[in-house]
Amino acid sequence: MSRRLLSAILVAGLAVAVVGTACGDSATLPPAEALARSAADFRALRSFKARFQVTTDAGEFGATTEGEVAYKSESLAYFTATYADELPGETMTEMLIIPPNLYQRGPDRQWYVLSPWNQGIRPEELPEDGLNDQFIAYDWIVDGLSDVQQLEDETIDGEDYLHYDGEVSLIGSDPGNFVSAAPPATAGSPSRRSAQATAQVELWLHKSTYLPGRVRISVSVAGAAGIDADATFDYFDFNQQVTLPEPPKDTRPFRDLQLPEAPCTGSEFAACLEAQTELQSISRPSCEGSERRVCLVPLGQVSPPLVQQLADHYRTQYGLSVTVLTPVAVPAGIANPLREQVDAPMLIDYMGHLFPDEYADANAVLIGITPVDLYNQESHFRYVFGVKGTVESPRAMLSTFRMNPGAYGEAPDDALLLSRTRKLLSKYIGMLYYGLETSPDPASPLYDNILGPSDLDNMGEPLPVP
Repeated sequence: MSRRLLSAILVAGLAVAVVGTACGDSATLPPAEALARSAADFRALRSFKARFQVTTDAGEFGATTEGEVAYKSESLAYFTATYADELPGETMTEMLIIPPNLYQRGPDRQWYVLSPWNQGIRPEELPEDGLNDQFIAYDWIVDGLSDVQQLEDETIDGEDYLHYDGEVSLIGSDPGNFVSAAPPATAGSPSRRSAQATAQVELWLHKSTYLPGRVRISVSVAGAAGIDADATFDYFDFNQQVTLPEPPKDTRPFRDLQLPEAPCTGSEFAACLEAQTELQSISRPSCEGSERRVCLVPLGQVSPPLVQQLADHYRTQYGLSVTVLTPVAVPAGIANPLREQVDAPMLIDYMGHLFPDEYADANAVLIGITPVDLYNQESHFRYVFGVKGTVESPRAMLSTFRMNPGAYGEAPDDALLLSRTRKLLSKYIGMLYYGLETSPDPASPLYDNILGPSDLDNMGEPLPVP
């Protein structure tokens, strides 16, 4: 998801949060009491919908987001939005959230889905601060709204409304609190810096129900965020049945939107599963010996020069006994064609089936290397660089897919690919062969929180061994 789209959604979320105050100001009540009554009446709703339009100006660009949001039983029922910016060459983006799934339409007009069912996240593992942490923060808004003034009543669509305005100060608030429409693993980590912002709010409250008919907000976020926005919300269908939109058909995994035309995806995925026959000349059918040793297993079309360089590195740098075992194919039966990924623990089990003696030998550090993207069905992460065992059960599997600059649309860089792969492999060897402990230091070769290629780039070498 682009930074421009995230910014627009952030402001939209902020706008809806402000909208929550609009629920029921009575003409006969002082402003503070009216707002408290409004919030209480709104919280009592079983369901509601709101149409919105948000225009943003972030200095470098302008954008408009239009959409509709529905809640029932205080939970998000659906969120739909169309986003367009004013930059040359940019195209419109559409988004639909039907919890727990997020759908986004890419520039190619293809729909992509981020779903617990096809991205490796079990629904019960979804973060607690996910989609059901609503935009609408009643208590926070009621406590924060100040300088409330009653304006002249107005008629909207034949209904009479009370008209108020006021201001909300957002100083010290976290902008990330308002990005409930953007899934954490997709949008990236929102900035944790405090926002310096105020929101000017106009409220149109129905005279008889105290529920909002329309809310208009002007938001200004100063500092690094630098966002100004105007938003209008129209509320309707209070306590009515909510019918969910139809999910888009023929969706592809969200990874395909993030990594367009990446190696080992699309038409290349099946070919990448095949055995790398070019490694036959340097491979052996077994990893013989009784001493501590490293046994590398090429699975799929892994780069032959990469494997050769890795084996030579650990022989010369650390004096280790390293054997490259017979290259094998990744079985199509254990590959997930929708995700275009393979479950890493399942691939380790398959490796053990091929090399049972080495798999059972606690002195054989058995490590598979594959170019295919990996995930772990026991983890909520959408992908993993690899998985590892313990020093007592020294086996691991790593993927070069996310280490390859080509996966991110960048120019091929064999030296960078080798460096990243070697660093992760060194960490695994350090833990499984030498029994070393992980480190919280990002510069350590044993860094324990690798979340992206940049973390691998920041890690140092060599391992702290004699």
